[in-house]
Parts: sequence; structure tokens; C-alpha cells
Amino acid sequence: MSLGGGNPPNNNGDLPKLQLPPVNLPGRQVDMSKADKLKSRLYSYAPQVAPLNPRALKFKGVTQCQARRLTQPVERKVEPLPVLQKWQETHQPEFIQRAEMLRLRDISIAKKQAEKAAQRLLREAVSNDSISDRESLDNMKSKRHDNDEFELTELETFYREHFPVITYEQMLPPPKLEPIVGRGKSKKGKVHVTEPSNCRKDCQEKWVSYFDMTDLDEVAKIVVREKQKIACLYLTPTVPKDNTSYHHFNLKVAPFAEVDKNDYLVISWVSVARFRPGQTIEALPLETWVKELHIFHTLRELRTFKLHRKWKAFNGWLKNMQSLKTNKCKKFLNENLFILNQTLRPAILSVVNMCLATQELNLFTVDISVCYSLESFMQTQHKHITTMKQKLDTFRQLVSQTVYLACRRCLIEAGFFPDDDPVIQNRALSTASSLSKRDLSSFVEQGLERRNMIYTLQANKRSICKRLTKLVG
Repeated sequence: MSLGGGNPPNNNGDLPKLQLPPVNLPGRQVDMSKADKLKSRLYSYAPQVAPLNPRALKFKGVTQCQARRLTQPVERKVEPLPVLQKWQETHQPEFIQRAEMLRLRDISIAKKQAEKAAQRLLREAVSNDSISDRESLDNMKSKRHDNDEFELTELETFYREHFPVITYEQMLPPPKLEPIVGRGKSKKGKVHVTEPSNCRKDCQEKWVSYFDMTDLDEVAKIVVREKQKIACLYLTPTVPKDNTSYHHFNLKVAPFAEVDKNDYLVISWVSVARFRPGQTIEALPLETWVKELHIFHTLRELRTFKLHRKWKAFNGWLKNMQSLKTNKCKKFLNENLFILNQTLRPAILSVVNMCLATQELNLFTVDISVCYSLESFMQTQHKHITTMKQKLDTFRQLVSQTVYLACRRCLIEAGFFPDDDPVIQNRALSTASSLSKRDLSSFVEQGLERRNMIYTLQANKRSICKRLTKLVG
């Protein structure tokens, strides 16, 4: 019996073959039923995710950068309370400046709208009054022309005396006439004068006299005292920024042409503003700025801030000297302290052990239980001296062989071979014996070229040999 209405199993007992759905090739139209078309319009599918790149670089283990980052302690992130965060956001200088600008803009817009409304109402009222008054006046004139004995009533007389007829043109303010500089009036009209007035000369002389002033307290007093004649003064740094005496209050008065346009100050009797291109204008009231100036000079008189530059230079010099001495000591120890070298340490210890064993040897031997004659004593001592000589020769050979092997290993680790290395000599002799005369000449030339090629490394080899010479000595 087959399940699910599929194909029945074969006689051999194999499972039925599955029928794969048809593949929709691109550009091929597929016949769909109405239900499938409706489902395709109703269903919405999520956007397809880009497949993973199988050739992407993946590290099997933890890299050095990741291990270094994991070993570093993670700073704890402290978030302020919502109320405190909101208070901080609303009390930032940028937020306060923006809110003040919006408030001033709303006030100016409201003032303009109020002025326009008042002018419109006044224009309408004046036009209505003028029209009614003109009509009544025309009627009265026509009546008076008809009857010369016509007289005004008391109410009309009172109204004419206290409320005269005013037109809209009379209500407008008179136009402001701007004064023409350098001209004066005469009987012939406006004429040119040959030189400026004395007032302008005095102002220019005062401005020139204030240039190069460095006493900012006196500058602030002058600006307040002469506020009717001097609108503002320009301040610029006295010394460049790379000078040691540069600070934000080391300023002088200068004309605008000599001011550093990248950073300058404008002082007036109201405030002090700092201008820097591309940044927000910083402004402070004059009283606050003078107060900060006094606080700054008071702090500079303290011993900590007064000697700060000297202490900074001294600390820098001290650190440099300490690092120089430390590097000198490191270099000396690396060159002379051979016991720390892993290659030379075993050789040094073995030589020391052999030297300690040699100290136990005696130059002569005497047996207390034997009574020696002169000849027997001399023979015994000669035998003992011969034995000691053999032991010392063996000691010398062992020491020289141990030191030679240690020095050879040290040179090989540095990438060099000794010139009298037997392995290299035997290899060269075997190679030369197997070559003909022509090949032998080319072999010699190659050897010379190789020497020339490694000539630049001779300095390093020479320095290593000097160190090993100290060890041997």
C-alpha cells in the first residue's frame, strides 16, 4: 500500500523516486493559475540576504590584536540619570545660544507684525476721518457760499479747534537726511572742503595712540570712558603661538590691517568677542572678561604655575638622561655579561667547573708513612709532575675545544661561519678536486664575487668577533 498517493515501491523493494518541482529558467514564462497569481500578489517576502563569501579571510584562533584588546581592562560606561542628562542637555552653551536666538527671532517677528497691524489700523482710521471731514467741509462751504450769514455751531467749533483735519501724509515721520561727510553749507549751497573736520582728526589720533597697548585693564577702561567716540578696538596676540610667553591674554591693540584674521578679538564697552573662521563666535560681557583676566594673572603668580615651564623642561631633561644611562648600561651588559647568553652560558659553566677541579690538583705528593731517600723522592715527584702535566694538557684542550664550539655556535646563530671552519674547508676542497681547470677558475671567481657580496655584512661579523674575543680573553 502506498502512502500519500505517491508512486508505489518497485518489486525490488526500492523506495519510489521523488518528482522534483520544475525549474523556472530566466526569461521563461510560467503558466500560473488565478489562485497562484492572487497569492503572489498578496504574499510579501522579506528581502533576500546576500550569501556569505566562502573565500573570506577567517582566523581559526585568536589573533594578537584580539588578545591584546581582551587583556586591556574595559572602562565602565556610566550613563547619567534621565533627569540629570536632560538638565545637562538643556544647560549646554550651544542649547542656550540656540534657544536665545529663537526667542529673539520670535520677538522681532512679533514686533514687525504688530507694527504692520498698527500702521494698517492708523491708515484706515485716518482715511475714514479725512473723508468724512472733507465731505462736511465741502457741504459747509457750499452753504456758506449760498448764505454768507452762515455760522458754525459750538460743537463744530470745538471739534475744529481740538481735532484738526490730519491727512495720512502728515502722519508719516519725516525722512532722515544722512549727513554728507566732507561737505559744508554756504550761501551758494553745498561745497567741498579742503580738509576733514577737527573731530575726525582727534579720533584718528586717539586710535593711533592706542595701538600696541598691552595693558588690557587700561584698554578696558579706555573703551568704557571713550564709548561715545570709540566703538571698538581690535586685539591680536603679541607673540606667535610657538613662543614660550604665548597665552590667551597676551594681547595688544592693533589696526584691523595688522590683525591675524585666523584668531583675533574685538573689545567694546559692552562685550569682548573672539572671531575664528569656521567656528562659533565666543562673546563675554566686558566685566566678566576683566574678572577672568585678573584671575588668570593671580594664578600665574602662584609658584606652581610660575615654575611650571622650568619644571617641565627639567623633567624632560631628567628622563632623557635616565634613558640614556639605562641604554648605555644595557649595551654594556649585552656586550660583556656572557652568562646571560643562552649559547655561551653552558660553556662558561663547564669551564668554571673544570677550573674548580684543577684547583684540587697538587704540584707535589708526599706519603707520610714512607721514609723517602733523596733519589726516591725525586723520582716520585717527577712521576707526579708528569701526571699533572698530562692532566693540565687535557684541561687546556677541553677548555679550548669548549670555547671554540661555543663561539662557533654563536657565529652560526648570527648567520655567519668562521673563516677556519673545517666543514667549509673540506667542502671547498672536495668541490675543487672534482672540477676541471676551467670550472675551477669559474669557481674561484664565484668565491670572490660571494666575498664581495657579503662585504657589507663584515661589520656585523667583526663586532660579534670582538665580543667573543673578550670572552676568550
